[in-house]
Amino acid sequence: FLTPLFNAIINERSLLVTYQDFKSDAPYDIPFHPHYLKQYNNRWFAFGLNEDTYAPNWNLAIDRIIGLSERRTKYLASVIDWEDYFYDIVGVTRMLEATPEPIHLLFSKEVAPYILTKPLHPSQKHQMESDGLSVTIHVIPNFELETLILSFGEKVEVVSPDSFRRTILQRLQQTQTRY
Repeated sequence: FLTPLFNAIINERSLLVTYQDFKSDAPYDIPFHPHYLKQYNNRWFAFGLNEDTYAPNWNLAIDRIIGLSERRTKYLASVIDWEDYFYDIVGVTRMLEATPEPIHLLFSKEVAPYILTKPLHPSQKHQMESDGLSVTIHVIPNFELETLILSFGEKVEVVSPDSFRRTILQRLQQTQTRY
């Protein structure tokens, strides 16, 4: 569905998308005005206006689309600057009321070369210290950032802010109960 979605964006066409999310028992239809395509973590997402809710930043994982068809309704263009919309986040999930904040991390010396050669985010600032690589990124904390941090296991520590540190600690504690 990547090509039809791309064409709908370019040609400003409204769509009826049949969608099956992970939480619903059955597919459902969404009148959708596609505005932007983004790839993250080997998955494509379509962003646009959900006409039922008038949510201007509706997010659809393309691999969960069952079908789509063009509608005859007037296309409603986006007022969102999508490059700016995604700048302050890792991944695709943005909490509208949230604001970016500095996230300070300490990586072990073993993973420091990976972080230096593949930064976590364009805002990344780093400095080598005696106990590892100190990294600061300026982002809105979200699920994708949590998952990224957790992927480094014991090789990373969230230094601040305390609220994000507690979030990661809680997830680690929940993980520990599984073992």
